[in-house]
Amino acid sequence: CRPSAVFEHLPPPPFAKISTEGIALGDTRALHALARQGSWRAVLDKSKAALAPTGSHPSYGPAATASPTWLSLKAYQVLALVKLRTYGAAADELKLLGDLDDPRYNTSSDGTSAVPHALRVVAAELPYLLGQPARAVDALYLLADRCA
Repeated sequence: CRPSAVFEHLPPPPFAKISTEGIALGDTRALHALARQGSWRAVLDKSKAALAPTGSHPSYGPAATASPTWLSLKAYQVLALVKLRTYGAAADELKLLGDLDDPRYNTSSDGTSAVPHALRVVAAELPYLLGQPARAVDALYLLADRCA
C-alpha cells in the first residue's frame, strides 16, 4: 500500500436497497433505511399506515401519542411531506401535534422530551418554505437558544 493511498477520498460504502414489501408497521429502522435511499413516497406511505388507527394496528390513545415511537413515526411523516414538497400538508401535520414543548411529550419528570430534534428543525424551517422567512428566522433563533 502506498502511503498517499491512505489520504485519498474513498467513496461511501454501498448500502443495500430495501424493498417496501416486508416492512412491518412502525419499524422506524426500516423507515430510516428507506429515507436514506431517498424513497420518500414509501416513507410517507409506511408512516401513514403505521399511524392509522384502522386494521389490526391498535388505535393510538393519549398515552401512545406521546410515546417516542409515535413521535418518530410522525417525524418521518412530516419529513417525507417536506421532501415531497407538500409543505402545506407538512404544516397541517405539525399543527396537529401542537406545541412541541408540551409536557405530554416528556418521557420523565425531569422534562426530557421525546420529540425528535429533526422534527424541531423542520418545524423551524417550514415557515421559510411556506414563504414566511421572518417567522422562520425567529423559529431558528428559538431553536438555537434551546440547544445552547
